[in-house]
This record gives sequence, structure tokens and C-alpha cells, in this order.
Amino acid sequence: YKVDVPEAGIYALTMRVAVVNRDQILDVMAGNEKLATVTIPQTHGSWTTTAPVELKLVKGTQTIRLSAPFQRGIALRWIELKAK
Repeated sequence: YKVDVPEAGIYALTMRVAVVNRDQILDVMAGNEKLATVTIPQTHGSWTTTAPVELKLVKGTQTIRLSAPFQRGIALRWIELKAK
């Protein structure tokens, strides 16, 4: 996801997700740097919003990547990034 960060600082990231498997995680990356790991509770296939995780972002346009290092079956509806 390309984001244009208006000023450097701490941002809260939340996601709307659904999973059928337990112990799922998503790594949040900017370039090769891992910014955070999001723990996703088992939702039994229903949509839920994750607890916010804090990301330290620099000012400017950058690409934020989400990766599932060893899981499968994560449905992602949206992500939200808010300045703290």
C-alpha cells in the first residue's frame, strides 16, 4: 500500500480481518524494515477489527507491505492508519 505520511511520528494501524485458523499474524514492513507484528485472533470466519499497533513512520511517500510469514487463510477488508 502506498501511503503519503504528512509528518514523521507514531501512527496507529488497525485492520478489518477474518480468519478461520488460530494463531495468525501479519508482519507490517516498510522496505526491508519490519515495523510491527499484528496478532490476529481467531474469528471463525467473521469480520473483526484488530487491536491497534504502533508504527514509527518517516515523512513522505512510502510503501507499506503486509506479509503472512507462515500462515494462510487471512481475509483483509481494510486497513486504517491514524496519527497518534
